Order: sequence, then C-alpha cells, then structure tokens
Amino acid sequence: MRIPVILEGEAGQGKQTAIHYISKKLGLDIINIVISKSTKVDDLLMKIIIEKSKEGEIIVKNKKTELYKAIESQEENPK
Repeated sequence: MRIPVILEGEAGQGKQTAIHYISKKLGLDIINIVISKSTKVDDLLMKIIIEKSKEGEIIVKNKKTELYKAIESQEENPK
C-alpha cells in the first residue's frame, strides 16, 4: 500500500514491537514520529527555513521531513 499507517494508544501495548516485526518481514523502513501537544504541522511535514544571503537578500527554503518524502514518493514499491 502507498499510504502511511499511524498507530496510537497507551504505552506498553506492543505497538512498536508489532511495527518492527511487520516491517522486518516486509522489508520496509520505519519512520517513527513521537507526537505531543506541542507538535506542529511543520514538525511533521515541512519546515520553513529563512536565511539571509551574503548580499542581504532573504532566502526562504523548505526542508521536507522523512514523513513528507515518504508520502510524496513516486516509487512503484516504496520502502
């Protein structure tokens, strides 16, 4: 499937153990994201970085997160 899977629940229920087992069997990579009340959308998808060039110009860059890269992947069988 080409969709991310998000598991949530109380600690100690075996979510991470199950994920590692399944990913190993399927040869898939894991992107582990810990979400809290202070998590922002740009922490999950894309951070905006504002820099100043040597000439004094303002440069705006987007830094994609691993989750964003996985979602936008065009690979036929992404890991």
